[in-house]
Amino acid sequence: MEEFKQRLIHLLHYPNITWKNVYQTIKTDPNLYSVYHLHPQGLPQHTFSQIPSINKSFSNSQSELVNEQIRQYKTNDISVVTIFDKQYPSLLKKIYQPPWALFAKGDLSLLEKEPMLAVIGSRQATTYGKNAIRFLFPSMIKKGIIIVSGLAKGIDTYAHESAINNGGKTIAVIAGGLYHIFPKENLHLAIEMMKTQLVVSEFPPDTKVAFSV
Repeated sequence: MEEFKQRLIHLLHYPNITWKNVYQTIKTDPNLYSVYHLHPQGLPQHTFSQIPSINKSFSNSQSELVNEQIRQYKTNDISVVTIFDKQYPSLLKKIYQPPWALFAKGDLSLLEKEPMLAVIGSRQATTYGKNAIRFLFPSMIKKGIIIVSGLAKGIDTYAHESAINNGGKTIAVIAGGLYHIFPKENLHLAIEMMKTQLVVSEFPPDTKVAFSV
């Protein structure tokens, strides 16, 4: 792993780090040489003032724990695509505060394919919603459209399953880390997608979902 990329990934594991904190750190320290010395003097002072609950130091043992977690990604077939990588989706870069990295497991080539269709629907899937997917998906999938949804209950689940059942490709963008699939009833679907489709998150794999989806 290229050194800058590894430093950026390490930084994203820092407790309570925000998008703006990362931006200001890169702006002040473009090579991220300070990342392994996460003390107030190592990162911009405003970085710490904006994180009320932040630990004022990141011990060597904590830093090594993060490095070990990152080393385990390869063992667990987890890829990390940063915003500076070629594989990072070009359209995603255009949104407000695009994720600094995508933690992904599955067919990484799907990130570079177009067109994609985002499917968002009710957690309580209606007959109308299911029928709409059943009617629309076959022709769209024949045209190579990638179905993107959130692996949540209801329409999200139905969209992923319908894409697979129709021989298409689908990407799940989840709200927590890859080690904490939610809802639990979609764990089997997530595991299947990690083998033949793609599951991605903007959060490190050990991040737990903080809300219901």
